[in-house]
This record gives sequence, C-alpha cells and structure tokens, in this order.
Amino acid sequence: MTKVAIIFGTRKGMTRKSAEIIADILKTKFKLDIALFNAKKAKLKDILEEYENLIIGSGIAMGFWVRTVKKIVQKKDFTNKKVALFVCSGLAGDALKANDKEEHQKVISKYIDRVIAKNPSLQPLAKTAFGGRWVRKNGEQIVDNWKKEDVENWAEAIGKLFQ
Repeated sequence: MTKVAIIFGTRKGMTRKSAEIIADILKTKFKLDIALFNAKKAKLKDILEEYENLIIGSGIAMGFWVRTVKKIVQKKDFTNKKVALFVCSGLAGDALKANDKEEHQKVISKYIDRVIAKNPSLQPLAKTAFGGRWVRKNGEQIVDNWKKEDVENWAEAIGKLFQ
C-alpha cells in the first residue's frame, strides 16, 4: 500500500480542514495509507526521511506562508520524492469564486512558484491554491471564500498521481 504524508501549517484552520478532506478522500477512494502531520508539532526530519510521497499545505496570511512549512519547502531535499503542494489564500478564493482561471494561476505563481523556485530539487506533481478564511480575534469574519468542493476536486485529481 502506498504511504503518503500530508504536512500542513495553518493559522485559521482552513489548511488543516483542507488537509483532512484530502486525507479522507485519498484513504477511502484511493486506498492510500495516509498520515497527517501539523508542521508545528511534528518531527519533520523523520517524516521527510520515512515518506517518499508528500502533500504539503500552508495557509497564507498577509502574503506569507506558515514559517515552518516554508522552511521545509525551501530547504529540504525532495530528490526521488513525489510531492504535491497547496495553499489556502483569500486571493485564490476570490479568483475561484469569480471563475477567473488566469487570476487563479497568478495566485499560484505568487504563492507557490516563487517559493519552490528556491529549491531545485522540488518538482511538484501538482499544485493549487484554495480559498481561505480570515477571522479577527473578536470573532468578526472578514473573508470566507474557502469551498469544500475545490478541495475535494483536487484530492480526486491527485489521488491518481499517488496510486
């Protein structure tokens, strides 16, 4: 059975929720052995050594990745590993909501391509950007354009890549 590690870094919880949905689909539909890891709490060195198949996700806040996840993507050696990347971003959600594929690609380029350009060993099989959610500490919701269907559709597509 193919083993896949899903590593995520989240701020407002949507990246965690996305990772959980991806994990569920890959387990149930594709029968993959999935392990889910919060980048802030996991022993990443061991995970990166043990798993050949990785899905890495980060929330984006004020234009920045979660620091622990960005360090993984930019500094680790991904030679001979299958990797897929995703981010959760309000800008991506706006583009998806407007069905603006060109703008969605710009968001992917801005938040994913620029980061992976710093690591030549990282050649992702797939990459995408989902919407996000931003809630102030007082509970006031500012942005909510994350859609479960976007995550499910991507999980279906990448499941085939990891089989």
